[in-house]
Amino acid sequence: MYDTNERGGRYRHRLFFPVEIPDGDDNASVDHATLRLLLHGHYSDRANVDVLLYLRTFGSRKLIVRKRIESRDSRDSRWLEFDSTVVVSSWLEAGLENLGLELEFLHDGEPTLRTFTSPVLNVFTERIAYEPNGRVKRSTPEELMSLHKGRRTKCKGESKKCCRHELTVMFKELKGFEFIVYPRTFDAGYCKGRCPPRYNPAHHHALLQSLLWKEDKKKVPKPCCAPSKLDQLMIVYYDENNSTQLKVSYWKNIQVLECACS
Repeated sequence: MYDTNERGGRYRHRLFFPVEIPDGDDNASVDHATLRLLLHGHYSDRANVDVLLYLRTFGSRKLIVRKRIESRDSRDSRWLEFDSTVVVSSWLEAGLENLGLELEFLHDGEPTLRTFTSPVLNVFTERIAYEPNGRVKRSTPEELMSLHKGRRTKCKGESKKCCRHELTVMFKELKGFEFIVYPRTFDAGYCKGRCPPRYNPAHHHALLQSLLWKEDKKKVPKPCCAPSKLDQLMIVYYDENNSTQLKVSYWKNIQVLECACS
């Protein structure tokens, strides 16, 4: 699915491909991925264009590929391919939410409208096999962790992998917490789900631990789904020494905002 938007004279083509590795196949790994599309000819003198491919994230986008297209005849259509391995790995293995991709065309540094059809994202997976000298990966841990920054891990649908679930707490139903005036309820959240190798690592150590676990399950335990970001909660209650006065305090690390494998 894709569409074209014009904002402030900037033509942006948004593409979305729902990709996933079936649950239960923890041995599957992204070997490589390519985005392929047919760029149509253009009847103008704008023969040479730069094609920019972005990964869309919450509130921003990250440049993945920039390619110069030099055409001997601008009227010619041509197939283009972009290496998208890091992008797909960030979705399927690093736990980044799939918000799609974005294409932009530039001529002499200025946005220009170009048309294309038949965009296809080809994803090739393989079953992980570790050799004594290690396995060469196309996407490095630094790339995966960089793309993973600013992640959201709210559960969607019947997710079985590590994510944040809602947990409504009603203080009046908890013995010893009846004195709280505000809030009466709040979403504390909790973390639950599987942690396949390389999925949603909280840090580089968790990424390394998951790979070691995959190689030898007796050597190290598998990472567990746990809170990776917590927030404080403002509590309003009556002063124990003066029942007509209200007091305010902040309870730290009581609300789960994000989850990760750690």
